[in-house]
Amino acid sequence: MTTPQHGTVDRLAVSDSGVLQDAVARLVLESQADDPLAAVTLVVDTPLAGTMMRRQIVASGALGAGIANVRLLTVPDLVAELAETVGAPTGAHLPEVVREAVVSAVLADASPGCCAGATTCPVATCGTT
Repeated sequence: MTTPQHGTVDRLAVSDSGVLQDAVARLVLESQADDPLAAVTLVVDTPLAGTMMRRQIVASGALGAGIANVRLLTVPDLVAELAETVGAPTGAHLPEVVREAVVSAVLADASPGCCAGATTCPVATCGTT
């Protein structure tokens, strides 16, 4: 899926953290191939998981000396950003049912390749895959 402000969205399904780290490193490298400072946003389940992912990828050396302009968002952070984009109150002030509706709407509008099957995932009600 391509969004006007954010470019391509990729969804990964991997079996273990090593494979995930390799896939994320590959996608970051591909996204920053033409511009090493191009913005890349990763959606993670918790801030700690994102911090650990970032540290492990840097430690692996897969991205060279470090990571530049890679942003980590949790699903609630993403919902708040999407809400602000459309002029709705921020996600922190919205009831859970409204936040779930925003995530469901984004998933419903996604192209078939992106987020395919996310709505049938057992944790889809919280917007994660």
